[in-house]
Amino acid sequence: MQLVLGSDDATTIVNSVLSAYGLPTLKASAGFRVYDEFEDEFYFEYPKAWVSRRNSMRKGVVISDFQTADKVSVEELELPEDGDIAAAAVAAAVLPGGRRLVQDDVLSLPAARLVKTHTETIDGQEMLYLEFPSETLTRSGYNIRRKNFAAAAVKRDKLYTIAASARTLAVASAARVPDGDLMDIKDTISDTASFQRWLGLARKGKGDKPAYAAFKYYVQPQHKEDFVEAWRKMEESTKEEKGLKIYDLKKPMTDNLLWVGYGEWETMRDYLEHFESDYVQEFLDTLAEHDVPWSITPLYKPDVAELHSSNKGKTDKQQAHVLIRYTVPPSKQEAFKDAWNEAEKGTEGEKGAHIYSLRKVLGDNMHFIAYGTWETMQDYEEHFKLATSGHVKQLRKALDEHDIIWQLSPLIKVGDQPE
Repeated sequence: MQLVLGSDDATTIVNSVLSAYGLPTLKASAGFRVYDEFEDEFYFEYPKAWVSRRNSMRKGVVISDFQTADKVSVEELELPEDGDIAAAAVAAAVLPGGRRLVQDDVLSLPAARLVKTHTETIDGQEMLYLEFPSETLTRSGYNIRRKNFAAAAVKRDKLYTIAASARTLAVASAARVPDGDLMDIKDTISDTASFQRWLGLARKGKGDKPAYAAFKYYVQPQHKEDFVEAWRKMEESTKEEKGLKIYDLKKPMTDNLLWVGYGEWETMRDYLEHFESDYVQEFLDTLAEHDVPWSITPLYKPDVAELHSSNKGKTDKQQAHVLIRYTVPPSKQEAFKDAWNEAEKGTEGEKGAHIYSLRKVLGDNMHFIAYGTWETMQDYEEHFKLATSGHVKQLRKALDEHDIIWQLSPLIKVGDQPE
């Protein structure tokens, strides 16, 4: 007899209560137990600490780790009319509610090319094995990625599937990300919700305003070459787009995981066409295949001065590129913009200065992102020396006076496009 909580393991029951109140939990029970119910045509083993529940939409069971949301599910399905067993098994694993979306979440089926399959015959029964990624965009803005493993078999005119999945959400991947970047991930992953609203403006006929966007990718070192190759392929198609002004990729020098991109389009409609293009979707499929956490941060241009002179992109010289993130209390933002304007005027007169621009993050009321490019590292060093005198010193003074936090990251340019 299953208990109301879906488990008869005492430690699991206690932990579920402690977890609900945000309290430390006990060490989970080790080992496995057998699921073998009289009314079901299947049985299997699962971790003893996991909790079971019936599938409310159709015959089957879901057993999960309530702390991590890792899960295994078994489904009994009607045979698909089109005979595509693999597609039916994938849909059952990704859309357990029978294709009904839950709580405004958006569940995405993987592209067919990302579903890896093979068959084996065991004791006269043909088994189909599948491996594939999936994504769920929650209504709170989290983009949850899962790695799925499944098996399917046909018996007595029914399709039986068993699927196991584990999350690869960026925040859940914290052990692989430098501590200094953890807050950045938590901040920018929440921008997914504002990104959806941002794209909605274009779809509702309000897409005639300029589009600005920053991108973050956390790429494991072993996937670096595949990532850069996929990005360059996308870049080749992107640079022919209508309305494109800037689109490039850079690597911060501070770690071996984070890559940052930036793009500008003349209108939101132009960006929407970019985002929905086949080559962007192919790039996103590559990210999913390699479990690359990524985020988009919608931006807008505040009412401040900007330096943006001609810059041909990569040259024979080692150009200097820097990214600066400012956290500005709302009550101090007018003073911050005044100080920025003064610094921009001074920077315009510097030797080798190409870009000195400021953008405001759309998804909150505190963060600004600045970007600068100088023709050579020596030119940038001369700019940096002005921290002890001149317009840079005045900007630094204003930042200190108004309790404005700033972080600077030197960058290496990857793409070939002009800026």
